[in-house]
Amino acid sequence: MSYDPAIHHRRSIRLAGYDYSQPGAYFITILTHGRVSRFGEVIDGCMQLNEVGEMAVRKWLDLESRFSLVELDEFVVMPNHLHGILIIKCKGAAGLSTETGSEIEQLRPSGVQNLHTSPDSLAVIVRSYKSSVSRWFNSSRFSHGEALWHRNYYESIIRDEGEWEKIRQYIQANPTNWLAKDEYFIEG
Repeated sequence: MSYDPAIHHRRSIRLAGYDYSQPGAYFITILTHGRVSRFGEVIDGCMQLNEVGEMAVRKWLDLESRFSLVELDEFVVMPNHLHGILIIKCKGAAGLSTETGSEIEQLRPSGVQNLHTSPDSLAVIVRSYKSSVSRWFNSSRFSHGEALWHRNYYESIIRDEGEWEKIRQYIQANPTNWLAKDEYFIEG
């Protein structure tokens, strides 16, 4: 079947017109392909990472050294997903403060841009993360292109300190709440 934009168009889950390379804090959720548990298991409310989970953590922490404008906040790798707060700092500035009570720069839509090619965009950062973990995953299994991640990711723009703190608490409690429905990233 040839490509037909009327039936093959994927609806974007991104905020229309929003510049995802501008400074701000973002709550990210990345799912494994088919929600298969690849990163370990939750035992007595604590996440026990396996080798793949440990690599997912290392590659997440590497983002700060790979992208000069990235700052990481709270995150957790769960059996079949990752939740994290990722901050894109101001260019040429000291960056956003993550201290409670600080102001987060006002986030506002900007003009139309090609956000997938901007080297500082959230999409490029997440794609880079997913790609680095996938390369390691497949090379460690002598595999060629086994899908590790769900095709997309979920993000939410963090607009104020109250929301930021609520998301931090949610991330911290995620292993304890593993048996409960984990739908915040879809509904929130």
